[in-house]
Amino acid sequence: MTRGQASLTSLIESDRIEGTPVYSGEGNAIGTIKRLIIDKASGRVVYVVITFVESFGLDDVPYVIPWAKLSYNKNDGGYHTDITEAELRSAPAAAHADADWADREAEEAFFSIPPGWRSV
Repeated sequence: MTRGQASLTSLIESDRIEGTPVYSGEGNAIGTIKRLIIDKASGRVVYVVITFVESFGLDDVPYVIPWAKLSYNKNDGGYHTDITEAELRSAPAAAHADADWADREAEEAFFSIPPGWRSV
């Protein structure tokens, strides 16, 4: 399959997700997917790093959110989320994409994110 072709299955390569637009619950473009964070043991995507657009109020800052907070919309060719700017602003520092994922303390801090954000 070449880039741009629609997949006939529910499977997709990670590089096809990177750069995909993310929309707010109201349908406004708010950012793009930068990378996926995968659980090594299960192989499941657990979190996604999203770079938000300036108009969303987060000045192009990448944040980590649970993969489960995204839903794909075929019509838009992107993912929708109900996470608000206020929720991101109040997220712990470990929700920022520059967190050291190899650092066990940072990982444990990340898992103390607000209820409803956990997908594991």
